[in-house]
Amino acid sequence: MTGSIFDYVGSITAPPAVASPAQLPSAFFAPGTWQVSGAGDATIGPFKQPFALPPLIKWTNRDSLAAISRTAGATITWDPGGYSPGDIMTVTLFGGGLVSAFCRMPAEAGIVVLTPSLLQQIDPSPTAALRLEISPHPRSFFTVPLAGSGSMRTVFSYLFAESAAVALQ
Repeated sequence: MTGSIFDYVGSITAPPAVASPAQLPSAFFAPGTWQVSGAGDATIGPFKQPFALPPLIKWTNRDSLAAISRTAGATITWDPGGYSPGDIMTVTLFGGGLVSAFCRMPAEAGIVVLTPSLLQQIDPSPTAALRLEISPHPRSFFTVPLAGSGSMRTVFSYLFAESAAVALQ
C-alpha cells in the first residue's frame, strides 16, 4: 500500500473566546494516559493504541509580554514540569507584514529567547500575536494492522495552543 493515505480524524468545537486563560472551562482532553482505538474496516484492521497527553501550557511570563521591543528582544517562559522528550513547544510571533518568528524546541526547555536580530526582521505592529503550541514530536508514529496482512506506520498528532495579543515595537 505504498503511497496510500487513510485518515481517522476527530475534533471538538472550541469554547467561546475569553479575556484570560483563567476564564477557560476545564480541558476536555485532560493530561494523562488515553487510548485511541478503531474497529477497523476493509483496509485497516482493529487497533488500540495508548498515548499520553502532556500538561496544558503554563505560560509563566505571559502578563509581562504585552509589549515586545524589537531592539531588546524577548524571553518567553513556561513551566516545563511534566513534559517528556517527545513533547515539542512551538513559539510563533506574528508581527506586521508577512514575516513572523517561528521557534521550535523541546517543551522540557521551559524557555525561548527571541533575539533582537530575529525581531528586527519583523515589522512593528500594535496588534501582533504571540502563540505557544505544545504538540508531539513530528516523528510520533504508531503501527496499525492492515485488514489483509502486514501493518502501516500511522502519524499521531494533537495540538494545545495559547495566544496573546502583543504590541511589537
